[in-house]
Amino acid sequence: MGKIFMSIGIIGISINWLLEGGGEEKYIRVKKLKWGPVILSFTFILYVIWLTQSSNYNNAFKELLIKLPLLSLPIVVGTSSSFNKRELKILVITFFSGLVLSSLISLMIYLEILPPKESTGDFRELSRTMHHIRYSLLIAISIIIALHLILYSNVKEKKLLTIFICWMCIMLLLIPSMTGILACLAAISIMLISTKKSFLRANLYIGFLWGIVLIIIGIYTCYIVVDYYQIKDKSDLSNLDNKSINGEKYIHNIYNPIIENGNYVYINIAENECRSSWNSASTYYFDSTDKKGQQLKFTFYRYLASKGLKKDSLGFSKLTKQDIKNIEDGVTSVVKYNGYESRIREILLEIQLFFDKGQANNHSVSQRIIFFKAGIMALKKNFWLGVGPGGVKKAIIDQYEFIPQDFDEKTKKKGVHNQFLSLLITFGVIGFLLFILALIYPVRLLKKEFRPLYIAFSLIILAGFISDDMLDRQAGVTIFIVINSILLFAIEKKDQSVLGSSKV
Repeated sequence: MGKIFMSIGIIGISINWLLEGGGEEKYIRVKKLKWGPVILSFTFILYVIWLTQSSNYNNAFKELLIKLPLLSLPIVVGTSSSFNKRELKILVITFFSGLVLSSLISLMIYLEILPPKESTGDFRELSRTMHHIRYSLLIAISIIIALHLILYSNVKEKKLLTIFICWMCIMLLLIPSMTGILACLAAISIMLISTKKSFLRANLYIGFLWGIVLIIIGIYTCYIVVDYYQIKDKSDLSNLDNKSINGEKYIHNIYNPIIENGNYVYINIAENECRSSWNSASTYYFDSTDKKGQQLKFTFYRYLASKGLKKDSLGFSKLTKQDIKNIEDGVTSVVKYNGYESRIREILLEIQLFFDKGQANNHSVSQRIIFFKAGIMALKKNFWLGVGPGGVKKAIIDQYEFIPQDFDEKTKKKGVHNQFLSLLITFGVIGFLLFILALIYPVRLLKKEFRPLYIAFSLIILAGFISDDMLDRQAGVTIFIVINSILLFAIEKKDQSVLGSSKV
């Protein structure tokens, strides 16, 4: 329902703006803002101009529909009356309340009270209304707004805001998106050091505590990495058993370094015994996939390795019914890690599989390396003027025949997952520079009171642009242009007490 509500909201305020009239007053406002709203909306006009480069107008017009907020919202917000204190307070409360509600829904999915949109057993399904990366970025933005209110305003609800920040941080770890987590850490850090108020005693205390938090996170992350690579398996790789207890010859791949819970995965494998034992106990066939879409037999091998068991009929006999269900669900380890640790270990495995075996399909980190390579190749072929709107995915797909990769058809259609590269392929270097200038020009209008908040917001958006093609999705476009337009055009200095003090 998220997309529906976003569409209704944008259409509603645009129609209201058209019907309310007041053309002369709007002209005065936009002129006072040095045409900033018009310049920002030029980002959409560029897509219209570059239709001349498009080869698929059906896809091009679909892309234009997604990006319509880039045209309407800067104009609507920039030419309308600035928000007063009451309106700003309602806006912030509504924003925070919506996130709390969505986080409770995500929590109920996590606790299996509510069903996920797709039953994959993956952490990404916790976000019901939008992609987990964009959801995590929205959470990060809410955290820096709440922190800004605590540090730089006179609001009375600072304890409540502190609770809100703590809850949103828990949600970031629960999802977890490394893009959102890293963006939030960077944004909070820059906010704490970027204004004179950082040197007040109370804020120095907060900064000191934040420094300790960063150190703890760093040490914890290092521990996860070290533990991941630690070998606990006591097997003598030069003197492994030749046959299982039931006589099947073992398969040993001592050159495959993949480990699970410190135990080698690809040794002591009696594949026929495993297949027969598994198929007699489960409706998921051994040579099919688990609920996450992974090859079940490799999930099976990793799970047994995590328990320190050989991959044979004897090892299988030591599995419980819960173990079998876990394997069907795509769980690869008997050790239950929290969301953050699980994601770190998953990333380490993806990198290992990519550099050792060239595997990248359905691996979010390593597949981006292939996406980037294909994107650079597509850019070189359309360097100056690009391929126009609607042509990026085809331009990327055309390059895969020249790149070693194991992508299935679904993965090939995912695009480039980097907004900057996507813009370069769409517009070429010439249009890209015009687009960036249209984004940067209105920033010169920003009041100094909001610079720490805007810098933090920009860092979060930058992270989204690097890891995702954010402006190619309705949620990403809306998140970016709504908050950007409000911070740039909709808050007068006299209303600073709602989002910040005028003394920074």
